[in-house]
Amino acid sequence: MKRRTTVRFPKIIFVLVFLLFFLIVVKLSIVSLSEKVDDINLRDFANNRNTKTDIIYAKRGNIFDKDGNVLASTVNSYKLIAYLSEKRTTNPKKPQHVVDKEKTAKALAEVLKDKGMTYEYALERLNKEGLYQVEFGKYGSDISASLKNKIKELKLPGIDFTSGIKRTYSMGSFASYIVGYAKIDDNGEINGELGIEKHYNKDLSGTNGKSTYQTDAYGYTLPYAEVISEKEIDGNDIYLTIDSNIQLFAEDVTRNLANNYKLNWMIFAVMDAKTGAILASSTSPNFDPNKLNTIKNYINPLVSYEYEPGSTMKIFSFATAIEEGKYDGKSTYKSGSILVDDAVIRDFNEGRGWGTITYDTGFAYSSNVAATNLALKIGKTKLSEYYRNLGFGKKTGIELAQEVSGRFNIQARTELATASFGQGITVTPVQILQGLSAISNDGTVIKPYIVDKILDNDGNVVYEGKREEVGKVYSKETIDYMKELMYDVVYDGLDSSKIYGQAKTTLIGKTGTAQIASPKGGYLDGPND
Repeated sequence: MKRRTTVRFPKIIFVLVFLLFFLIVVKLSIVSLSEKVDDINLRDFANNRNTKTDIIYAKRGNIFDKDGNVLASTVNSYKLIAYLSEKRTTNPKKPQHVVDKEKTAKALAEVLKDKGMTYEYALERLNKEGLYQVEFGKYGSDISASLKNKIKELKLPGIDFTSGIKRTYSMGSFASYIVGYAKIDDNGEINGELGIEKHYNKDLSGTNGKSTYQTDAYGYTLPYAEVISEKEIDGNDIYLTIDSNIQLFAEDVTRNLANNYKLNWMIFAVMDAKTGAILASSTSPNFDPNKLNTIKNYINPLVSYEYEPGSTMKIFSFATAIEEGKYDGKSTYKSGSILVDDAVIRDFNEGRGWGTITYDTGFAYSSNVAATNLALKIGKTKLSEYYRNLGFGKKTGIELAQEVSGRFNIQARTELATASFGQGITVTPVQILQGLSAISNDGTVIKPYIVDKILDNDGNVVYEGKREEVGKVYSKETIDYMKELMYDVVYDGLDSSKIYGQAKTTLIGKTGTAQIASPKGGYLDGPND
């Protein structure tokens, strides 16, 4: 029979083991119950350490004209970099840094001369001391794929590229205030800042996706780890109502006028009279959205400029008088000037007028006195009502950013008088187009629109622009009469309006000379003011 051997430990060892075990339990309890230990947030630490999320960027949609010509798109863009550190090179036969700086600078300057790169600038960058790598500022940014390939073909050691994306506008300044522009923000997102790019920024942007997965302590994806993905949804494509042929004609006109006259600004807009579709909108000054330093102002004159319309408003005040039964075109009045309360209203030819003439002739000659007489018969309540029904004093709702409403507030008799010939009130160009649609549609006002259709990334039509009636304002009989009056402006009016008459095309219209408001109150009184 074997004797059992009993090993006895000193009591102190048991006490130490017990205390150590107790401390471990206490520490684990603290860690498990607390989110923060030693100034470290354990939850954030665990998430950052073990979970990684990659953003999958959605492709921004394109903008087209009505015939499918690309006006705005997103393309790959590259930035030129040069590695200067010799530490990059492990095999002298295959250098990975810039070896011959003079040769490299000369080659880069030659390829990038159209971007402004010079040999001296390139060499100065390559001679930077103590830097691992350098960039080349604006001369090495926004490099196209074709230009990148030209540089790659040179096989210059140490020359490389970083890739990104940019918004590009293939037709430059074509309809620039309509298309607008977009820029890349600090987060790498493209955001619209003007025109269609801004108004439809959400539709064009789409929705980014993401991919979430687990990694080990060194950042490597864990084997068999589940990848949770949310697929990106690319942005919608937008087709405008712009007709390139008409737009190019309008661009040519504005460019020629801007070169021949000293103009603060001008706009040439064309609308389909039956549908409200904007076929062209050219402004001066304009800008090239590929070169944002060419922008002189950041608002679109079509919807964001308020101005006093002058005598174009006589179309609507005369039509209102006809509709309300206050008009007799064959009756006569004394032109020249008229006293309204304490103000003298004068015809534009310094109050000389044309003697006693009919109201029909008064319209052809653009008489302020004729418009004033009619407005006093109509009254401020009725004239205001018709102006509002035509869409003045409120936004049209066209699909463009930063539209303003214009204003009119007719209270005094003098305000009633001046409002009849377009002073003391403000409008936008697109409001004038909307108001004039009543002339082309037997008295029905048509809302302007500029988006023909929107397609999602599967090619489905998610929105389609179409004719939208704002309301019936005048009868067909009133409009027929106004068309005769507007015909007379062009063919039987003053010499300044008869110059617009065309032999091959019948044209109706209305001149719209207005005084320029003075910063000190009242109006400027120079010969061209």
